[in-house]
Amino acid sequence: MEDIMRTSLPVGLLVACLGMSGLALAQTAPLRNPSVQELKAALSASPAGGGLTRGFARTQPPTQDGLCTQTAPSAARSTGTRNLEVVAYAPQAAHVDLAVTFGNDSDALGASSRQMLRTLAQALKSPDLANRRFIIAGHTSDTGARERNMELSCARAIAVRRYLLQAGVAPERISAYGFGPDKPLLPHDPAADDNRRVEIRVGE
Repeated sequence: MEDIMRTSLPVGLLVACLGMSGLALAQTAPLRNPSVQELKAALSASPAGGGLTRGFARTQPPTQDGLCTQTAPSAARSTGTRNLEVVAYAPQAAHVDLAVTFGNDSDALGASSRQMLRTLAQALKSPDLANRRFIIAGHTSDTGARERNMELSCARAIAVRRYLLQAGVAPERISAYGFGPDKPLLPHDPAADDNRRVEIRVGE
């Protein structure tokens, strides 16, 4: 019995670690009530394939496509605020999708989402993630007018970013992106509600 227990404990720990490291890689629905530990694990996970090779990184380099203009350096200058360094979107980076709720056709945060974003802010400010930068990406389903979906995805990403700043996350660590319906979580069902989400991704 002692031998079984000695061998089963490491296996159990391994399974738990694999489960946490794969959270951001195998997500099929946005998280609705994640803990600080779950968020830290997801955003610390290794990219798919165990890391980037030089050849793979060249095929999908970090990009600023989808950057919300309200958080671009030029916009910061025009409004008299401090110039912001843009965090680039890294396609292979660790990420997590959150079911952040808003008012209908609005960027007003729902009450339950405020608690989730407070938890997210705690994770982002933790020692494990304090030296990393992130992108906040808004996503919609493909229902409704495309132009409005693009506008709404940016407005919502900016609202989340604003809340995180109020919670103490440094502005140079987070940039807002909006992709509308272009990056569905469920490509086989682009109209699904789960495609309406906010993505938190390690940036460059």
